[in-house]
Amino acid sequence: MEGLDPQQQLRLAQRLYAGLQVGQEIGPLETVFTEKDVRDYAASIDDENPWYLERPLSGQEVAHPAMTAAFYVLLCQEAWAKVLGDAAESLVAIHAKAEHHYANPVPIGKRLIVQGKVAEKYIRRDRYYIVMELWTVDEDGRDIVRTMDTLLLSPVRISEKAD
Repeated sequence: MEGLDPQQQLRLAQRLYAGLQVGQEIGPLETVFTEKDVRDYAASIDDENPWYLERPLSGQEVAHPAMTAAFYVLLCQEAWAKVLGDAAESLVAIHAKAEHHYANPVPIGKRLIVQGKVAEKYIRRDRYYIVMELWTVDEDGRDIVRTMDTLLLSPVRISEKAD
C-alpha cells in the first residue's frame, strides 16, 4: 500500500479518526535501556555528553531523556494497527506538537513501563487531529515522564474529498 494518493490517505485518516475513541487505552509497552543503547543513541545524535556516558555525581546511570520520545511512535503504531490493520503502515501522519514533563531521570538497566490513552480528538482547519497522553514509570513505580503528543492524521483537508 505504499505510495497512496491523497484521497487514499484521507480515507485512512477518516477510518482511524472514527476508530479511535477518547479515553481508549493503549499499551503497555515495556523496555529496558542498556549502556549500549545509551552509547548508540548518543553517537547517532552526536551528543557525547558525559552526563549520559559516565556515572554522574548522583551515582545513578541515566539515559538521555529524548530516548523516551520514540515510545509514542510504537504505541501509536500498535493502536493504529488495531483499527487499520496492515494499512496503518501507509498512513502519513504529521507530528504537530509534543509536551514532555520529566519527573525523574531515565534510568539505565531498569524496566520502564509505558502506557497511555487517546486524550482528545478534534477537527481543526478542516483536518483530523488526535492527542495521545502517555506516562512512563520505572519498575519501582517511580514516575519518569508524562507526554502529550498531538498528531495530524493526514495533511489532506477533509473538504478536498473527491466526490
